[in-house]
Amino acid sequence: MSFGGYDMRASGYFIQFLSNWIKIYNNDLAQQYKKLEFNWRETYDNTMEEGMSLSKETISNYKKSYQELIAFIHDHSEELRREYPNEKNLEKVIVKTLENRFVMLEKYYKVKKTEETTTEETGSIIRDKMMGENLLWLSTQVYPDKKIIVWGHNNHVRDRQVEIVRKDKGENTFHKWKIQSMYENLPSDYKKKSYIIGFYMHDGTIKEREAPISNQVNFGKKYSANSLEFVLNEIPYDYSFIDLKYQKKEKHNEWMFKPITALSHGYFEERMIIRNHYDGIFFIKHVSPPHYYK
Repeated sequence: MSFGGYDMRASGYFIQFLSNWIKIYNNDLAQQYKKLEFNWRETYDNTMEEGMSLSKETISNYKKSYQELIAFIHDHSEELRREYPNEKNLEKVIVKTLENRFVMLEKYYKVKKTEETTTEETGSIIRDKMMGENLLWLSTQVYPDKKIIVWGHNNHVRDRQVEIVRKDKGENTFHKWKIQSMYENLPSDYKKKSYIIGFYMHDGTIKEREAPISNQVNFGKKYSANSLEFVLNEIPYDYSFIDLKYQKKEKHNEWMFKPITALSHGYFEERMIIRNHYDGIFFIKHVSPPHYYK
């Protein structure tokens, strides 16, 4: 089994890996690279999420710096292959990752915002489209003819997202999603071969970074009878898989075919006909923060 990523946001593990490898041959460049990545992440946060302006000069400087790094990778491709003989596509993946940095800024600069689309939504639209592009690239250039398990947040992998309504904590009314998911940006032939599994939970704690108010799922409150969490909590198992795609409507599964509420991130409420968006559900009764693989 091989692991790969398709999100273009900077990862601390990737930065650590690449800076350590560059350091073997050029310590100064390794330090410059780390600084470049941290500056890029700050620019990403300020532009994609906070709405600060982005100049052509800034993009040009980032592009030049990343292209210099890409040239260094190509110049040391033999060393890379020698040190990682089992990772035949490592050079391509590293280069693609670095290209993603300036390509995303270029896309954000070019996109035309409308009054109906916030800065964060604009950034999310670009991000999901690029994730779809990266997934297609991985499936054709790195893992051709291989089955791929795509692990991502429900918001990125589900279908027909704009039909789902949501309300954040403190809001009294539901409003529609305006962002198509990564999955919706994939070609139709890829969709026909896929099976979408949504992940949901009943109670416990989540990672604090993902919980702006409280890291306790549903803030420890009870669920309504018309919620996915209430229905699936009736199953007498801690972990459950429920197929939705191949079910026919019967009395015991009516909840699959009518609007039902469910929590995203464990704290904000959504309403949907669940089988319109997922082929199956994996349900965990009690959750706790993850310990990341290193």
